[in-house]
Amino acid sequence: MKFKAIAFFAFVCVFLGSFAVGQQAPAPPYTGVATTLVPTPPMGWNSWNKFGCNVSEDIIKSMTDAIVKSGMKDAGYQYVVIDDCWQVSRDKSGNIVPDPQRFPSGIKALADYVHTQGLKFGIYSDAGSKTCGGRPGGLGHEYQDAIQYAAWGVDYLKYDWCSTTTQDAKSAYANIRQAVQRLRSTVTTNGRALDGVEPTHVVETKDVVGVRVREQDRVDAANVVRQGLEAEVG
Repeated sequence: MKFKAIAFFAFVCVFLGSFAVGQQAPAPPYTGVATTLVPTPPMGWNSWNKFGCNVSEDIIKSMTDAIVKSGMKDAGYQYVVIDDCWQVSRDKSGNIVPDPQRFPSGIKALADYVHTQGLKFGIYSDAGSKTCGGRPGGLGHEYQDAIQYAAWGVDYLKYDWCSTTTQDAKSAYANIRQAVQRLRSTVTTNGRALDGVEPTHVVETKDVVGVRVREQDRVDAANVVRQGLEAEVG
């Protein structure tokens, strides 16, 4: 059976540790440097090529169902990734805000649905001040966004390269990598950590050029993740 509406991806990304619901491998000590590459390309579906900015929770749910029913899940395709345009603004505290019209149930509820189908959930952001679709980017919010993504149950992050002006790609991608790595080092057996970050530009990241985070921030991050995910992972 052919599904013309389904465009599947097989990207190479930095491996940050695989964490299944209810089961977690122990996280190695944080070193500031990603040391392991994913052994095989992550495979799944991304919303952009078919739907662009016309994306919604109903579309994501229907495509999730299609991946399972078509046999693609059994063939090894495991990620369902929302690309650009799911976000509309940041609140007064700087937290990223999903589109309430297109995602009325919220991102966590959608991630939960994807997980109940035995798949993993991915989301999109950008290294610049704006995404390629003109939505709020991740610049200056790398660590804050990493905490939010983990609380929602995000497994995978696609990180784009628009509105970056004079930013250095190596430093920018090191920032988000370090944010996710620092968060991963705080997550306990009650938490979930991102599987990986897919940069749209391949850069060398041997040197650590990232944000410094206070130890109390690390403790706060762990508490946020635990509080948001205890009901999910049990």
